[in-house]
Amino acid sequence: MRTTLLLILVASCSSSHAGAGSDGGSAAGPDAEMSRPGPPGPPGCGLDAAAFCDTFDAPTAGGGREGDLDPKKWSIVRTEQAALGGDATTIGDHVIPVGTATLPTCRTGVPAQVVPDQDILICDTTDTLQSNTLMVAVAEQNYGQIAARIRQPFDFAARTGKIVFDATLSPSGLLGWVALDITEDPIGAPSYLRVQNEENGPLPRNALEIHFDQNCQVEDQVSVNYIIVITNYVHNIIEVSNDQRHCVTMKPGQLNHVEVDVSTGHVAISASPASDDGVTFAPVEMLAEQDISLPFTSGYVQLSTYNHASVKYSTDHDIDAYVARFDNVGFDGPVLPVEVAAEVPNSLTAATVDAGSIFTTAVNLGYKLGDLGTSGFSPSLSFTPIDLTGAHSAQLTLIWWSLFPSYNGGQGDVSTYELDYRLNGGATHTFRPTADQLAFIATQLAAQQPVGGSLGLRLDVDLAELVSGANTIEFATTNVPTSYPPAVSNLDLLVSTQ
Repeated sequence: MRTTLLLILVASCSSSHAGAGSDGGSAAGPDAEMSRPGPPGPPGCGLDAAAFCDTFDAPTAGGGREGDLDPKKWSIVRTEQAALGGDATTIGDHVIPVGTATLPTCRTGVPAQVVPDQDILICDTTDTLQSNTLMVAVAEQNYGQIAARIRQPFDFAARTGKIVFDATLSPSGLLGWVALDITEDPIGAPSYLRVQNEENGPLPRNALEIHFDQNCQVEDQVSVNYIIVITNYVHNIIEVSNDQRHCVTMKPGQLNHVEVDVSTGHVAISASPASDDGVTFAPVEMLAEQDISLPFTSGYVQLSTYNHASVKYSTDHDIDAYVARFDNVGFDGPVLPVEVAAEVPNSLTAATVDAGSIFTTAVNLGYKLGDLGTSGFSPSLSFTPIDLTGAHSAQLTLIWWSLFPSYNGGQGDVSTYELDYRLNGGATHTFRPTADQLAFIATQLAAQQPVGGSLGLRLDVDLAELVSGANTIEFATTNVPTSYPPAVSNLDLLVSTQ
């Protein structure tokens, strides 16, 4: 408790029976239902009325993709563009593979090295962190990310909302850093595209991103380097200049307290200097503020931890993971309904580690897909059980990777790519990249800018095709290159009861 690059797109789509997906476009549908005002919450996380607050006091039993976090409150998404620092996501037996992460002190019984899903941990106190904290250990290399998304929406319609959190704002440049994201859609691991290798994560349809980095010309200080507004996949990267930013002290492994005030037209980011004990903080100081124009008024708060390329850029090429800690995460506003969720577990099959790698073990996150006409549907995947009592609507979210024309010499016409799927052995549905996605891809290619191969998808699901309990899903592709097999990962089934 506290006392004071490559382009990756996210689609918001509806799916059709044996037809093409259509662009969801607006906040109509389930999101509109979820954004109805609710009452304010009780005090928490330093807020007078916290709509959401998590102080990470103890691990939640059960495991799964969320590790020690409560899966009713949080969704964890892991992404990686290159296989263990290599050049492809699905080469050989690799299907988005992640190697071992070496941990600092956490708690008794936790091993010195972990792989997913053990990389999300609630840790005991230390001398400099006198409150339990959330530890995120990101071994996803070149260029990887773990994002912790709060399942409860954050509503800032017609007001300035406040988000608070404590974090180790001790970035290491090309090794890794921390970001705060607000996305309109409930799809994890939002990121951005700037140049060929920065930063490659899923590009959301509409979002606000705030990236913290060591850009103060002083080794022990930190500030905001990017404020990014993304509208229909087109992103405006505002690089905060030296004369517009203020810096505060940071210390590796110690917490700063952060406050973000956001409306549709303005964002202001403040932080305290690093705390010596993790529970008492000096007053916050304004780091940066910016007029913006957000196309949404309710979205999902995500804490993102990036590993840009820790092995490549560490002095002795021996840092296998970028590690961040968080505490007292919350936001104010109306208390909105929380989605009911089921998920397909990470595959966690063994992945080959090349000779000479610093990694001793690696596991896969995703699942390879075949061509529908050649090999049919891949083996079915099972969601964790879900209760459909009172269900109002349902959506499927996932990340789909495939070889795009400008990636690794790939050829093809993305407009003809199809992701085919069926639930519980029922009717076949087909998703094709949306008009907004294709327009942005065309713009990138015309400017000779990189275009990557990951699409974050949100697909409407007919409740009649679901059952209470465990549901299954099968996938295939059509017109998609298979020289590097396409793959899916981070699958969630989201049900609204409001």
